[in-house]
Amino acid sequence: MDANDDTTPTGEDVRRLLRHWGALWDVDELDRVLVRTSSRMFTTLGNYRPHRDEIRLASHLYEVGGPDLWQEVLCHEAAHAAVWRKHGRSVAAHGPEWKGLMKAAGYSSRATLPTTPELADYIRQRRQARPPRRRRRRVKVSLPRLLRWMTAE
Repeated sequence: MDANDDTTPTGEDVRRLLRHWGALWDVDELDRVLVRTSSRMFTTLGNYRPHRDEIRLASHLYEVGGPDLWQEVLCHEAAHAAVWRKHGRSVAAHGPEWKGLMKAAGYSSRATLPTTPELADYIRQRRQARPPRRRRRRVKVSLPRLLRWMTAE
């Protein structure tokens, strides 16, 4: 996929990029990481979940941020996946290992990305349009009280 192309990336485009970065970073099977989009992401553009071996990208990222930002965020999260595969929990999320991978891929090693005015407006509008989240009320019960309640007739 060309970074200046306006067509929405396909699954094969994503796999090709992950294979490219995996070869560049000497990480086997990076293209096996599951990549999903989420319409619930407002405060972040992407994340990597090591316990699921999954990258999630904000569903509005490509449409509003454009192909360059989309590709940089995908690379950012793929670098997290690569660091996790190489080092596990033993290194910092945006530490020197991660920064080295980003530099090798041709991106700056910044942990946060500047947003465009269009992207900021889109996120603001989406936040205002969604219904407020209901908080679940937690009930604290001591174990003796719970046992009395369970055995009461």
